[in-house]
Amino acid sequence: MNPLELRQRCHTFLSGEAPVSAAADFAAMARWCEANDIAHDVYGEGPLVEGFERKIAELLGFEKAVFCITGTMAQVVALRLACEAAGSDAVALHPRGCYELKQGARSPGNRSNARRGDAS
Repeated sequence: MNPLELRQRCHTFLSGEAPVSAAADFAAMARWCEANDIAHDVYGEGPLVEGFERKIAELLGFEKAVFCITGTMAQVVALRLACEAAGSDAVALHPRGCYELKQGARSPGNRSNARRGDAS
């Protein structure tokens, strides 16, 4: 029996609620978006994301906040800010670093001067 089959046979859940299907989750999100007049956001722009960023900034006592879709993206943003503060755009990445493995330090869209530690 696979995990999904086992889960479907469960009748008691410690949370008190049985898990719902992905279809039910998406339908609920669609109803909420319609009820709250939420349109599609373009990444980083749009009232939903901008409102969320404002709320987080206020909660943390900062002027602004930025929503990053992944931890890897947040690390790259932090690295870029640290480089700007140091007045340098050169960074060193470990050859097995998360960013390099996921995005590729030499990817065409990369604006930093990231270089691998090995001679290439």
